[in-house]
Amino acid sequence: MKIINIDKTKNFFSYGLKCSYLFPEELISNPPLGAMRAIVKPNQASIIHNHHETEIFYIIKGKGIVESNSIQYSVSEGDLIHFSAFSDHTITNLSNNEPLEFLTFWWENHDEINYKLNELDIIIGKNILVTATPQTPNGDLHLGHIAGPYLGADIYSRFMRFQGNNTYFLSGSDVNQTYVLTKSKQKNIIPLELVETNTNCIKSTLKKSLITYDAFYNPFEIGDYNQEIQKFFLELYNDGCLIIKKNLEYFDSDKNLHEAYISGTVKDE
Repeated sequence: MKIINIDKTKNFFSYGLKCSYLFPEELISNPPLGAMRAIVKPNQASIIHNHHETEIFYIIKGKGIVESNSIQYSVSEGDLIHFSAFSDHTITNLSNNEPLEFLTFWWENHDEINYKLNELDIIIGKNILVTATPQTPNGDLHLGHIAGPYLGADIYSRFMRFQGNNTYFLSGSDVNQTYVLTKSKQKNIIPLELVETNTNCIKSTLKKSLITYDAFYNPFEIGDYNQEIQKFFLELYNDGCLIIKKNLEYFDSDKNLHEAYISGTVKDE
């Protein structure tokens, strides 16, 4: 038997609510389900969310509105609310001055998860091409890059393969960017050297993040890349798919000013 007192000062925010864990690590290191106490401030609501776990709310104080999949329910002290896997849900405190407090418990119900997935129109046995925006090799990746297109593409690719699809995930290094030229000038090195160094850093960071791809293209390693791209767009133009338009652009001495070549501030009117 073990008894501990929960430190009420060890709070954190989740989905816009002040929360505290009911199963701290010093009590149990690997609990069979998640549990925490949450507080909704007067006239506030939790951020609507959706996850694969089954979840139960137990209202211990106050009254409010629970919304799930666009249907609203009034709740008050003593109510138990069940949310199935993958259901949108949020809770709102109706009081002007009293907090709404509840306990929440969540766990993975594999039967329910499989049932919900079987309801989806999942593609099976198809050829799927997944692309993620090529990285500009003017530096290494930061957390925003990882959490953005690359992690999302990796998760989607893995899921599609898990469903039995022939999935091909590719990305690459976007070497033809003005940001490469300006950064190489700042560092006083040739663009090719900058591209090679940062492309290797980018590939290493993706590997450390366990993000895997089937192909990673570097145009500098493809001998006729520029000629093929020019040929592609010329064919589109000759077929009438592209038209030439005149447009005003900033210009200085020997180059058009766009992307990394131009900066400034917007003046408030």
